[in-house]
Amino acid sequence: MIIRLDSAVGTYRGGMARQCSRPTCAREASATMTYDYGSKTVWVDDLLDLRTPHTYDLCPTHADRLSVPMGWERLDRRNSEVRLLFAAAS
Repeated sequence: MIIRLDSAVGTYRGGMARQCSRPTCAREASATMTYDYGSKTVWVDDLLDLRTPHTYDLCPTHADRLSVPMGWERLDRRNSEVRLLFAAAS
């Protein structure tokens, strides 16, 4: 069975949206968080086309509130237009 992702809207064909990775959160994901221990860096990007190991999908609220450990750098590289779209829909 092959499941394809419609990258334009971040949903699996058939209407199944990707949800936030945070426990108890059922909101639709709009961002993907990745990290690198070696450089002590966390990146928040627009939702990736496909889920990959060692990444976390986040809803707009959790992506905005994400904090990192002391000494780490958080880089928010999301497209501001996408952020405004999700904020308007909330």
